[in-house]
Amino acid sequence: MLWDLLRKSKRQPSNVTTINWDAVPDDLLQNLIKHDKMPKKGISNNAWSSGPYKPDHFEPLAKKYMPENTTVNFLGYDEMEKSVKEISDELELLGIVGAKKAYDMLRARAFKSDLWRWMALWS
Repeated sequence: MLWDLLRKSKRQPSNVTTINWDAVPDDLLQNLIKHDKMPKKGISNNAWSSGPYKPDHFEPLAKKYMPENTTVNFLGYDEMEKSVKEISDELELLGIVGAKKAYDMLRARAFKSDLWRWMALWS
C-alpha cells in the first residue's frame, strides 16, 4: 500500500529542469548563456577522485564497478590546486569571484577536497 502511494505521488518530469531559475540573478544567467556554461541534462560520464597519491587498486576497481564509457580521473593534491585555479578563473568570467580565495582559506585537506568537488561540477 505504501509502495503504491509512493509510486503514484507527483514526480518531477524527466524533461523539466529542477533548477529554480527565479533564484538565479539575471547577470549570472546572461553570463552562463554568453560563455556556453548552461547546465546540460543528464549525468556526466566523468568521475573524479583525489588524494595524496594514486592507489594501485584505483584503476582495477574503477573498471570493475563503473559503467562502460566512464572516464575515471585521479588528481593528486598538487594537481587539485591547479584545477582549483583553472575553475576559479572560469567562474570569474561568469561573475563569481573568490572561489580560489575560499579554497585557500580552508585548512583541512578534506574540506578543500569537498569544495573542489563542488567547483568541479561547474567545469
